[in-house]
Amino acid sequence: MRPWPGEPLVSSELPLVPGAPESALPSDVQLPADVPAAPWRCIFDGVIWMQRAGAGVTALLPAPLRQAATPRLLMGAHLHYTDTPVGPYSEVFAALVVRAGVRPAAHVPFMAVDDLRSVRGGRANWALPKTVARFTGDPAVSGTLEAVGQGWRIETRARALGPALRLVMGLRLAQVRPDGTVARFSTTISGRARLASAAVRSRSDHQLPVWMPPGRHVALQWRGASLTVTPAVRHAP
Repeated sequence: MRPWPGEPLVSSELPLVPGAPESALPSDVQLPADVPAAPWRCIFDGVIWMQRAGAGVTALLPAPLRQAATPRLLMGAHLHYTDTPVGPYSEVFAALVVRAGVRPAAHVPFMAVDDLRSVRGGRANWALPKTVARFTGDPAVSGTLEAVGQGWRIETRARALGPALRLVMGLRLAQVRPDGTVARFSTTISGRARLASAAVRSRSDHQLPVWMPPGRHVALQWRGASLTVTPAVRHAP
């Protein structure tokens, strides 16, 4: 079956986007009525880290993505966007990179931001399970960020290990919409990055320590990088 354009989710569907328990929207959150559609082009500072993924994480994927998916890498990120279609905001997320077919793809089970326009944009445009959090710190100045949400906390301290190099990263993503169809899209990051070490501490009673294991991880520290997210297309489950 050929894919078809992914129409943005409507307001009643937004709380139903699948994600980790920590990604649940608080019941008292009032999201804005509308935000810009994809594509989004953004500028950010921050750190993205990686580590090997254990086989057990596949069982936590939404059912439409679980079959024939071989886990490869866990990715985490703590970012501050200085320019986006909805203005500046901070973000933390976890992603699992899997081998499903010829090329790797990533799934984001957890994402939190401090801007309600970003929450709606992520859920409506790409079925990203964005929730709300409080952020402190500045990755461009200290390399230290903290995010706190309902029942969870993430602290990241990055230390650069080498010179800045110009890099380009591209990744396909697959998110599950409330009706079970799969939204597929891609992101491209380009800019100057430095090899770094990221010390991560995550605390939660639910899944977050599985998706973002605490410890010291290999990372890239970005400054003034560009990120582009394409429109999503839908595929039958």
